[in-house]
Amino acid sequence: ALTSIDLSGVTSIGQLAFYECSALRSVTLGESITRIERHTFYNCTNLATINLSNITYIGEAALCGTKLSGTLTLDKVEFIGTNAFYGCAIETINAPALIELDKNALNSCAALTTLNAPNLTIVGEQAFYKSNAFNTLNAPKIEKIGEYAFIDTAIEEFEISESLTEFAP
Repeated sequence: ALTSIDLSGVTSIGQLAFYECSALRSVTLGESITRIERHTFYNCTNLATINLSNITYIGEAALCGTKLSGTLTLDKVEFIGTNAFYGCAIETINAPALIELDKNALNSCAALTTLNAPNLTIVGEQAFYKSNAFNTLNAPKIEKIGEYAFIDTAIEEFEISESLTEFAP
């Protein structure tokens, strides 16, 4: 079974490429790979190591069901899609370039406590749904917050920016 793969010479990875590859533990991505498409590593239940430093786009359920944990640094990521990290054990996300967090993007991330995203403008509906420990949002530029974005979280307060134009509770 495939447990590790080095994609250093690869320029792109297609959607569903490693779908349910449960033995996969680590992935090395090439510098020219900037997107992780829809369901690329979906349900790779043992995937704990992947370098996302050059990634700008994470598609729908791209890393859903993986074993990613601890602090995740997403220096260049601008978009995180629906259910992208569903069920991951990530505790903190540092995403300085993040602009849009799609619906359910961080759904059921029970260990997640903090999102640092200074350029985040859109938080999709149920973005943090069932991320019960989530209590810190550092995102001063939010313009839109979708329905039930913070349902079943521990968040009690966060600073609302002057640019907030749409807030659906």
